[in-house]
Amino acid sequence: MKDEQDLSFEQSLKKLEGIVEQLASGSANLEEMVQLYEQGIVYLNHCRDKLEQVETKIRTVSQGINQAKEEENGL
Repeated sequence: MKDEQDLSFEQSLKKLEGIVEQLASGSANLEEMVQLYEQGIVYLNHCRDKLEQVETKIRTVSQGINQAKEEENGL
């Protein structure tokens, strides 16, 4: 889904939280609950993807910092 891919982590999380609230309220019929669940999975996966991207960036930066420190210390 193209629209979800354009959302930030925070936007996706907010939409996911809204879906969880709707499901928890029990006000939707079974068919609506299934649709909400499917939408929730899309937002959940998008959040996971964003977190993995950030984790990769943090690792890359950390490795660069560690390498720079080792070079400074002559290791």
